[in-house]
Amino acid sequence: SAANPTGNRQAALAQGNKIQSVEDYGLEFGGPIVKDRFWFWGAVSRQDIDLLTVAGVRDHTVLPTKNLKLNAQLSQANSLTFFGFMEDKIKIGRDAGPTRPPATTWNQSGIDDDPTILKLEDTHVFSTGFYLTGQYSQVKNNFQLVPQGEQNVFAYLNNPVWANTFLLYQTDRPAEQAKLDGSAFFATGSANHELKFGIGDRSVDIDSRSSWGLGQIIDLAPFGAPGVSVVNAFRENGASVSLSYQSAYVQDTLSIGNLTANFGLNYAKQSGELLGKTVAASRFAPALLPSITVAGKDIGFEWSDVTPRLGLTYALGAERKTLLRGSYSRYADQLGTGVAVQTSPLYAYSYVYFYSYSNLSNGVVRPSDLLDLDGNGVIDAGDATFVGVNPANGQPIVSSAIDSGFSAPLTDELLLSVEHALRPEFVVGLNLTYRKISDISDADQLVFDGSTAAFSQANVNNLGRRHTANDYTPVQFTGTLPDGSTYTQTRYVLKPNLSTRNGLYWYTGDSEQEFKGASVTFNKRLSNRWMMRGNFSFSDWTWSKVPASSLENPTPGRTGGVNEGDDVVNRVAGSGKSGGRYLHSKWAYTLNGLYQVAPDRPWGFNLAANLTGRQGYPTPYHRAFRLGGNQQGATQNVLVAPEATSFRLDDVQTVDLRIEKEWAVRDLGITVGLDLFNALNESTVLFRNPVLNTASGDFVQEVLSPRIFRLGVRLSLR
Repeated sequence: SAANPTGNRQAALAQGNKIQSVEDYGLEFGGPIVKDRFWFWGAVSRQDIDLLTVAGVRDHTVLPTKNLKLNAQLSQANSLTFFGFMEDKIKIGRDAGPTRPPATTWNQSGIDDDPTILKLEDTHVFSTGFYLTGQYSQVKNNFQLVPQGEQNVFAYLNNPVWANTFLLYQTDRPAEQAKLDGSAFFATGSANHELKFGIGDRSVDIDSRSSWGLGQIIDLAPFGAPGVSVVNAFRENGASVSLSYQSAYVQDTLSIGNLTANFGLNYAKQSGELLGKTVAASRFAPALLPSITVAGKDIGFEWSDVTPRLGLTYALGAERKTLLRGSYSRYADQLGTGVAVQTSPLYAYSYVYFYSYSNLSNGVVRPSDLLDLDGNGVIDAGDATFVGVNPANGQPIVSSAIDSGFSAPLTDELLLSVEHALRPEFVVGLNLTYRKISDISDADQLVFDGSTAAFSQANVNNLGRRHTANDYTPVQFTGTLPDGSTYTQTRYVLKPNLSTRNGLYWYTGDSEQEFKGASVTFNKRLSNRWMMRGNFSFSDWTWSKVPASSLENPTPGRTGGVNEGDDVVNRVAGSGKSGGRYLHSKWAYTLNGLYQVAPDRPWGFNLAANLTGRQGYPTPYHRAFRLGGNQQGATQNVLVAPEATSFRLDDVQTVDLRIEKEWAVRDLGITVGLDLFNALNESTVLFRNPVLNTASGDFVQEVLSPRIFRLGVRLSLR
């Protein structure tokens, strides 16, 4: 209920995220079809989860799954396995919350009924020292997010609260993979070897589309322009790309006495192709944004990396109670869609926007609501600002480029650990981790000389030049943080004699990150009626190198990272419960155990407990600014807290309890369990709105779910 820096006061929340009910059903079955030759196993399950968000809006999830596995012993030396898996995630009211009322929430589901995973694997043993395994798999990964609101109105944003409707999103991401792996066992003198090797080929086709229905209305009052709205009319978008991954590896595991050593090399080649596609016209402004067809082309770069692996394990003493381990590995990042589609004409939205002085909160826009900027009495191209579109023909414009030497980000990792058995059933360990992340992808803004040059017909096919530090001018502003302290911050904007289409030039940068971590673990296996295991970890992940060449625009973004020593804060992209959250915890722990009460008595039962905790995630308070016309109205997010991790939410610590009783009735096993989640009924805040220059800045948007009871029954045939 405290007031935020804008003077608004949040009403007390009636509840946290409240789970109304969880129903979980499952059935497993299996056995031999032909004795010693052919077996099958199957399972079906369904989870039905009903909850209310902090805004009192219903969020309903259904998770149905089906599994089938077949095993065949074709000969004494050959075995074949088939696995099929089908799942769906049906969610009614996804992303419901204070900023997303019911009409703007999504209904999520799959797009078709095809199996999610199909896998065929065959292993042939040629001799006691050599075998090969071949595998082929298909993965169907598709889903859609359909807004509950109608698609014949505009979505309305009064930052940060949406109204009327929301984005429609559909994606299909089928993948195919073929692998051949082998192992050979041999000896050289006193050393034993296991030589592993393999090759693989995987392809992933991504076809996505998104649509804002009629478009968006953005109320500019939160940006300092009360009474003014921007009306955005969109064309469907969504780049389609085919990604290809080829790999090969070889690794030798050598054992000599108490020493085991691993030496390996991995080769990976990653490339892609943008696919041709036709997209529909804008529903609101089809004359300005007609249907288009784009041709396919290469993504413009290829990643090829050879990465080493080295590992050593040494067992101390004749009883080998203490294990010493050390390893060095280099990893190359996997090529993702976000980078591969940068040069597609369909990567960014193609849209036009108009200005209005009318109240458009109901999502209905008439021509008379729009400003006739050219004064010809008709709302046409002269009244619109085109973003990513050639005004002459409505075709999309490519605004970004990728350096021909663009390479994969690399991670060098060093692991050291010691593990000691205090007793045969009680083992403790210490793990140390060091990672250096280099060749991090960077992007420079592409600019044009001239206040309107970026949008002129003469430069439609030009990308502009890479920005320099001299292209920006500082703008200072002040404000108040939620703790009452004041700040003075500087942001940098393009000089008035320059312009940009907000295109980027992607290249391999010189910035580096370092991760240092330590964890203590212990594991007491079940003996003498009890078991316990746990771990405590501490980590420090920072920007270790931030060269001036990467800071032509030194505006501190919402996650920081402009100074060496800044914490690395990751903002979760996409949608879902964690979408838009900021992740960074320096410590975390978990402790769980089980005690058997009178296991030899008919009334005996088991008690279990689980304690988990972590440092609260940061809330990087920032302000959002809408940039001038020479930057096509882009939004600039500027960190106003001293650092991205200066403000943190409370630490999260929860206790879960369980009591269970098992019975055996001939061949039938019966287990009844009662679980108590968040037993202490903590109501820790999990997320606050970090955008301070909004009506709900610093408002609570998610709270830990309250105490939950779950009763479960499991039946099993022995």
